[in-house]
This record gives sequence, structure tokens and C-alpha cells, in this order.
Amino acid sequence: MTKSIESQYRVLSDVEHIRLRPQMYAGSTEPESKEIFVYQNKQMRKVEVKVIPAFVKIVDEILDNSVDAHKRNPEKLNCLKVIFDDSTITVEDNGGISVELHTEYNMYAPELIFGQLRSGSNYNDAEDQMLAGTHGLGAKISNILSKQFIVETCDGKKSFVQKFTNGMTERTEPVIKKSTKNYTKITFTPDYEFFKMPGLTEDHKNKIVRRLIDISGTDPGLKVICNGEEININDFKEYVNLYAEDVIYEDYGDWKIGVSASSGFQQTSFVNSVETYMGGTHVEYVANQIVTALRDYVKKKFKIEVKPSDIKSQFHLFISCNINRPKFSSQTKENMVSAVS
Repeated sequence: MTKSIESQYRVLSDVEHIRLRPQMYAGSTEPESKEIFVYQNKQMRKVEVKVIPAFVKIVDEILDNSVDAHKRNPEKLNCLKVIFDDSTITVEDNGGISVELHTEYNMYAPELIFGQLRSGSNYNDAEDQMLAGTHGLGAKISNILSKQFIVETCDGKKSFVQKFTNGMTERTEPVIKKSTKNYTKITFTPDYEFFKMPGLTEDHKNKIVRRLIDISGTDPGLKVICNGEEININDFKEYVNLYAEDVIYEDYGDWKIGVSASSGFQQTSFVNSVETYMGGTHVEYVANQIVTALRDYVKKKFKIEVKPSDIKSQFHLFISCNINRPKFSSQTKENMVSAVS
């Protein structure tokens, strides 16, 4: 039987498309078993976990918003608090989004940021921006893949509260009041049914804790508190020491690099505080220089030719770098593809 044109072709709304094809925006919705470093007994230890990449990403996107706001104004926003239980996640910072009506869109700024796709403040490519946000999708993806998503913010003059439900398809009218406080608080319940999850599993909880430790290590001016307990990491060197005690470390300002011994090449890298767990051009850029220098040294001192791969397989490389408007292979940002130049 020949299919009708109507049954063959569909036009989806943006929200429908994201929920039908979330892989394009947040990564896979299938559980993946992998070995990753998690925080145990005040050290990073490699363990096998089962996590859903898209779920991890919707949490990261909310955290990235606070980290980016901290980078823009570190004196004002210097504290990040995260609370989670078996279902609900709350991310609060001491910043505050301007509670002003955008006359062109007839919408308050917080609703634009969290409830309007492709909205954001990172679209002026003439400005230098060493931030995580790029495409104006991040936090909205988190909203769309949640059952409930509550936005609260105060800018020192007015407060704003709005609740989104059922994957951003329903929303209340914003409640605006006078307030002298400064903060932004996002409380959301992911759509566990969509992710086929019973709730927030231990592996996902461990991944959130690991992400908060990453943030503390790459943003030392930002106080990070997880479920009421402050994460005390003073700089990236202290962060690297969670993995290994014997480390060669150099701080070049926008580039912070550590190297420790390893059986097989490993890399732990960050671009503008975002973990690039698949690496990218920044990792190859540094690793190749180390390999070349060591190869030349061994050849000169011992008259031996060593294969680059034999040298590379002996170290764990740690990088935290700030890059102006980095380019990634996808919205999930696990692999940086910016040109080395």
C-alpha cells in the first residue's frame, strides 16, 4: 500500500524535535558503561559506572550557566550551591539575572534565557568570550527534558519566579516582586520516565559530584558547595594531585598543564571549565610538544630512537585552558576542534 504524503512527512516543533532526537542536542539517551574517575576517599579513582550521557549533559548545562556568569563577573558571583536527592536537583548561585522586560520580545530576561530556544548573550562574535555557552540551547534542553523546572532569580531590585512543566510545554506567568537580594536558583526534576531511569542513581550522583570537583579545580575563585559541604580545592594543581602525587606542573596563565606517569596514555582536560573527555586539538597540541621534546632528549643523551607512541603511552596529561570562542564537534562539547593556531 502506498503511503500518503501526510503519513510520510512531518514537521515537528523545536520542542518535539529535541524530545524525539535528543542525541543531536544532549548526547545518547542509552545507558553507557564506562570507566571514569570519581571522587572516593578524597582521591580520584577509576571505577566503572553506568550513566546516560544526555542526562549528565542536562545537569551540566545548568552548572555551566553559573560558571559562565562567574567568569563574566567573578566579584559578584563567587558561590555555587548544589543540592540533590533521589529526584530533584537544585543549582543556586549568588549572582542574579536582570529582571527586565525585553520590549522586542515582550518577555522578561530570565524567561528568555531558560524558556526560549536559541536565546542568549553569546551571539556577539566580535567580543572575546572564554565561556562554555555557544549556541543558546543548553539550559533550554534541560528544561525540555524535565518534568518540572523552576526559575527563581533576584537582581537586587526585583525578584522573578516562574515554573515550567511537562518538558517546557506549559509555564506559569512570571511573578515579579521587589527584592534587594542577588541570586539565581534553578530547581528541576528531570523526566526520569523519558530517560527510563527510576530516579537519580548512585552512578549519576557520583558524576555530579565529580563535575562539581572539576569546577572547583578549574575555577578557584568560585566557592562550590555540594549538599551542604564545601569542596576545598584551591587551584588546578591541587585538583591534579587528587589523581597523582608525583606530578610535573606548570601554570602559564590561560594554560595550566600537569603530567604524571601512566600505564597507557590518559588525558583529563578542560576548555573554559568544560570537561573535554574525548580530548581534541588542545590535547594533541600539548602532548605532541611533550613527546617531541622527550624524544629529542633521549636521542641526544642515549643515542636511541624512541617511537612517539611509546613515549605518549607513559603519561597522563592534565590541561585546563581558556580558549576564546572554542569550537566543539557537537553540542555535547566533549571534543574541541578549534584550529591549533
